[in-house]
Amino acid sequence: MNLRGDILTIMDIRGLLGMPSAPPGPDAKVMVAQIGEIRVGIIVEEADDVTYLRPAELKPAPASARSGGEEYLKGAFPFKGVMLEMINLEKMLTGGELLVDETV
Repeated sequence: MNLRGDILTIMDIRGLLGMPSAPPGPDAKVMVAQIGEIRVGIIVEEADDVTYLRPAELKPAPASARSGGEEYLKGAFPFKGVMLEMINLEKMLTGGELLVDETV
């Protein structure tokens, strides 16, 4: 993806989270994230809001909410009446389990 002249790698992290992967369509949405020197685009279904989270608000993710990829979960936090799980993106990007598919 070209972001203001910078070429970003686009990631589909669904497989790492135990979700079925699907090829991105023409209307795919991408969230840009940066961990240290690594900047990537992550395919997302939607983004509704942005919030700031204090570390004290992060709780262990409930076992009933886990569907795979638990090693990449940092925990869960309440947001607008529901519990959201937080992904450990740093571990995901530096863990060495990502594959590059240059055919897409």
